[in-house]
Amino acid sequence: MSPRKPTRRDFLKAAGITFGAAAGVAQAVPANAVAQAAETLADYGSHTADGRRVAVTSTTGQHLTITAYGDHVVRVRAVRAGETFFADDRYEMVDPANHAGMTGTLRVTDDGDRLTITTAADDGVRVVLRKNPLRLEYRRKGDDSLLAGEDATRSMSWSGTGVVTQAFTPAAGDERFVKGGHGLYGRAPRIDRTSEVVSHNYGSRSDHADQAPAIVPLYLSSKGYAVFFNTTFDTTFSFGGGGAYAFWADGHNAPGPQPQLDYFVIEGPEFAKLLDRYTRLTGRPRFPQIGVFGLQLSDKNYPTASDQNWWTTRITALRNAGYPFDVQVHDNRWRAGSGSWSGSWFEFSPVRWPDPAGFKDWARENGVLTTLDYNRNNSNEMAGWVPGPPPGYSFAASALTGVSDNDAVPDWSNPATRAWLWRVFWTKALDPALGFPGDALWIDEPDEMGPIPHDALAANGQRWSELRNAFFLFCQKGIGQEGWDTAIGTAKRPWTFTRGATAGQQRYGHLWTGDIDSTYQEMREQIRGMQNSGLGGFPYSNVDAGGFLGGVLPDAFYRNWVAA
Repeated sequence: MSPRKPTRRDFLKAAGITFGAAAGVAQAVPANAVAQAAETLADYGSHTADGRRVAVTSTTGQHLTITAYGDHVVRVRAVRAGETFFADDRYEMVDPANHAGMTGTLRVTDDGDRLTITTAADDGVRVVLRKNPLRLEYRRKGDDSLLAGEDATRSMSWSGTGVVTQAFTPAAGDERFVKGGHGLYGRAPRIDRTSEVVSHNYGSRSDHADQAPAIVPLYLSSKGYAVFFNTTFDTTFSFGGGGAYAFWADGHNAPGPQPQLDYFVIEGPEFAKLLDRYTRLTGRPRFPQIGVFGLQLSDKNYPTASDQNWWTTRITALRNAGYPFDVQVHDNRWRAGSGSWSGSWFEFSPVRWPDPAGFKDWARENGVLTTLDYNRNNSNEMAGWVPGPPPGYSFAASALTGVSDNDAVPDWSNPATRAWLWRVFWTKALDPALGFPGDALWIDEPDEMGPIPHDALAANGQRWSELRNAFFLFCQKGIGQEGWDTAIGTAKRPWTFTRGATAGQQRYGHLWTGDIDSTYQEMREQIRGMQNSGLGGFPYSNVDAGGFLGGVLPDAFYRNWVAA
C-alpha cells in the first residue's frame, strides 16, 4: 500500500494548529494578473557575481538579482530594461538594518544552459536559473526537492497596466498554503487557503466601514518554505484558485513608480524555523509588559461619564469580587473637551480627571496598568496640529473629499507628522516629570483613509497606491522607534496597538481587530484571524472579547469567548 498523502489536517497539525471545517472554495484569478502579461523574462545575456549577490542581464536589458540573506533566505528582484531597482529602504517591512546586516554567501556554477546558485548551509536554498528563456526553480539544497518553479508560460511578467506577477507551475496536489495576516476586522474564514485567491490590503471605505486588516504579504507552504513579497502596493495571492499558483502587485495605473518584483524565499522546513527566519528579516515582535496578558477592561459601555473616582471604585470592586483586573483601557472619557468620541483630545480632563498623578500612585500600588487612547478624528483638536500638506501634517484637501472627518487626516509618511503626534503624547501624558499614568497606547482609526485616490501624493513622495499598505507601519514607527524608544527607552516595554497592522510593525507594536460583532461566527473568525496573524509575525493582538456590536451578552456566550 502506498503511503497516505498528507491531508490539510496534517498540514495544520504540523503548523501547530487544529482545524475542523472544510478548507476552501476555488475562486477565479482576476484577469488583470496572470492572463495579461505584456512582457516576460527574455533569454540570458550575461551575469556577474560578488559572493553574496548574482546579477543577471537578459538579452533585452532586463535585470534579475538573487541575494543571500543568511544561509536560508534569498531575495529575488527583477526590473525591465530602463528601470532601476528601488532603494533597499523604500519599504520598511524588512528591518532596514538587515539589508546589510543579514550577510550570506552564494556559490554560482555555470552549467552552460543554466546557473546553479546555492547558499552556504547544507540545508539551505538552491536556485536553478535556466537561461533560454530565463526561468527560475527554487529547491531545497539538502535533497534537491522542488519547492516552486517556472516554465515557458509561467514566470515573472509585467502587464501594460501597472501589474507585476510571479507565476509558478501549478502546486502539487498535496501542497497546502497558509496566508499570513488577515482580512478586515481581524477575520479569517479559514486557515488553510489552498485553492483560494487571497488579498489582504488597506480598505477602500471610510466612516468605520473597512477596519483593521493585518497586511502581511507572506505565505507558508506545507513543503516547508515561505515567500515574503516585499511591496506595499496592493497584493493578491492565488494558491491554486482558477488553477493558478501566483502572486502579483497592482499599481492601479497611478502615475509615478510602478510595482517591482521583489520577494524573499525562506527555507524551513519546519514552520517554527520559517517564522524565526521571517521575523529575523522583518523584526522580532515586541514583548509587552506581563500585565497585558491579564484582564483588560474598557469603560466604553458604562452609561454615564466614567471619571477618576469611578475607575478607582470600579477596579476595587472587581478585585474584591475576585476578578484579576490588570489593565485599565480608557475609551475617550479621560480626554479633555467633550470626553466623547469627537470633540475631545489627547489630554487629561481637568474636570473628570483632576489628579492623574494621584491616580498613577494608586495604580502603581495596586498593580494596574493604564492604556490611553487616541482617535485620529480629533487630531485637529490637538495641540500644534497644522492642516494641509507639508509644511502641514496632512494631505491636499482635494484628496480627502471622500474621507470621514477629513479635517483630521494625518499623513504618517511625514516625519514631521509623526514627531508632532509623539510630542503631544509626551507633553500631555507620558513625560515622567508629569507623574501621569500611561503604560500603553491605543491608536484608533488609522484605517479610515480608504477613499483617498490612488494617485494622491503623500509627503514621502509616494502615491497613495503605494503608501496605503504601509500606513499603519509608519504610524507605529513614529510612536515606537522614534518616540517611545528615544524618550522612554525599551526597558519599559510598551503595549501600543493600532486598528490595523502592516508587516514589520511587530518591531514597534501590535494590533487590535476593531469593532467586531457579538456572535459565535465572529468568535470563530477572530480565533482563526489571530492564528493567522501569529503565522504572519504578530503573536500578540487585542480583540474585543464578546464583540463590540451587539447587546448585553449571555453569560454562556461570554464565557465561551473568554475561554477561546
